[in-house]
Amino acid sequence: MKRDTGSLKALQSRKTKAALVKSASRLFGLVGFQKAGLSDIAQGADVSTGAIYHNFGGKEELFRCVHLEVAEALFETVRQESAQQVPDSERQGIERAQFALRLVFAELQRDSVRRILLEDGPAVLGATVSREQFDERGIEQLEAGLLVLMTAEVIAKQPARLLASMVFGALMEATHPAVSGSAKEFEVIVRAMMGWSD
Repeated sequence: MKRDTGSLKALQSRKTKAALVKSASRLFGLVGFQKAGLSDIAQGADVSTGAIYHNFGGKEELFRCVHLEVAEALFETVRQESAQQVPDSERQGIERAQFALRLVFAELQRDSVRRILLEDGPAVLGATVSREQFDERGIEQLEAGLLVLMTAEVIAKQPARLLASMVFGALMEATHPAVSGSAKEFEVIVRAMMGWSD
C-alpha cells in the first residue's frame, strides 16, 4: 500500500511541476520574468504559491526549467519541420540547412521565445547558464549539420565548430531586439560565411 501512495504522490508532483512550467512559460513569454508574479503563475496552474517553492525552490529555478523547455522545443520544432518540409537527400542538403536557419530565425522573432531565451535568459540565469542551456545546444546542432554537408561535399571542408559558432553568433545578433535585422539580411551573411552561392 505504501508503494501505491508513493507512486500517486510522484505522479501528482510531476503533474504539478508540468502545470507550473506551462503556466510560467505562458506568463514569462507574455510579460517577462520581472513582471510575472508567483501568485499569477500558481493561479494559472491551479495550485498554491507554496507549490512553486516546494517543487522548484523559487521563481529563478522555475524560470531555468522554462528556459530549458523553450530551448528544447525550439530545436525539436526546427528538426521536425525541416525534415518534413525538405526531403532528405544530399542534393537538398543546403536547402534543408537554409530552411532550418530561416525557421530558427522566425522562431526567435516570436515575442515569447525571444523574451525567454534572448532577453530574460541571460539576465536571470546569467550568461554562463543561459549559454549552456541554449547557445551550446544550438551550436552543437549547427555543427552536426555542417559536418553532414561537408562530408557530402555540399560545402567546403572547414573548421565546423568555429563556423557553427560564427553562424549561431550571427543568428543571435540578427534576432536581438536592439538590432532590427531581417531574415533576408541574416541569410546573406550566412551565405557569405558558408560560401553558399545563389
